Amino acid sequence: MGRKPILPQGANAFTAGAQLRQQRLKNGISLQEMAERLTYSKGYLSAVENGKERVHKELVERYETALGLEEGELSGLLQVHRSTSLADAITEIITP
Repeated sequence: MGRKPILPQGANAFTAGAQLRQQRLKNGISLQEMAERLTYSKGYLSAVENGKERVHKELVERYETALGLEEGELSGLLQVHRSTSLADAITEIITP
């Protein structure tokens, strides 16, 4: 403990995994605690949050539950994740 969480910056801040990490850290939950809550391994969640593994619907739903969020509150991350570039991700976010 005692370490300051490092939040993603630049293009990495827009990845779905990085946004899951931001939500987790905002709630003061360690990666180990989140892994236990979600019944996934710490290594797998780390890979997701670092963009090395894909974000999938069930995982997003489990994060919402673990973080006490409304159902569907993080579902927009799934659309952003499918984008091929930062420009595409921004376009998807701002286009109704």
